[in-house]
Amino acid sequence: MFTGMNNFNVYTVKDMQYNQYFGFTHMEVTEMLEYYGFMERSDVIKEWYDGYQFSGLDIYCPWDVISYCHALKMNFSIMPQNYWVNTSSNDIIRKFINKAKSVTKSEIELLIDGGSVKKKIRQELTYRDLGTNIDNLWSLLFTTGYLTQCGEDDGGLTELVIPNKEVHWIFVEQIQEWFAEETAKDSTTLEQFCKAFEENNVAAIEEGFTFYLKKMIRIRDTNARKERKENFYHGILLGLFSNMDGWIIMSNPRLAMATVTFSSSRRIRKSAL
Repeated sequence: MFTGMNNFNVYTVKDMQYNQYFGFTHMEVTEMLEYYGFMERSDVIKEWYDGYQFSGLDIYCPWDVISYCHALKMNFSIMPQNYWVNTSSNDIIRKFINKAKSVTKSEIELLIDGGSVKKKIRQELTYRDLGTNIDNLWSLLFTTGYLTQCGEDDGGLTELVIPNKEVHWIFVEQIQEWFAEETAKDSTTLEQFCKAFEENNVAAIEEGFTFYLKKMIRIRDTNARKERKENFYHGILLGLFSNMDGWIIMSNPRLAMATVTFSSSRRIRKSAL
């Protein structure tokens, strides 16, 4: 009942205590390189595997440094590799990327360009709570090493940056690729939904429109007089239809129940919304 096993003191990468034990310090890396005779590679090792800031202390990723030193022993001319990226599964990161909106994608692009973002970091997150909010992505990227801190403002927001060349490669090659895959998937879903109108597939229209409504709207979006509520849904459909190449979209606001005319190379049809 009173076991001490539930009374841990927790020290994280945001705490000063024990911060030198989360990886290798510059002095430790220098000592290692001198021992093996690899000092001429110190600059490239720093560029690729350094950059983590734990309470003001500069830290190298230990797995990368050890792996690259081992590779140099086998072949001194070998260039730095991405050793850390495949040391664990990236499924959780991928799930967040699937939920990311345009704002998150723009912030990722800012980081890739060498910029920074300020975010609230929640280190107490559990797996149960992790997927409840897309903003938790930043806490996950920080605590798993994809990002590091370079400052904190008075409001408790942590300034995040990409730590080094290896992680920058991961963002460019892997995370950007995931974004591209999700964009292609969204385009296919939208095209299938729009074509359901051409085919007069009522079931597919209902299923597709329900999908977009669940994804986009909130309860206050339709806070209008009863006779005006349909205008909101009408506007959503106009926006969705406008993404179709070869379609001419015309909305007639003079009618109480507006009519949308869309055309393709095969046919022209009017659909009452």
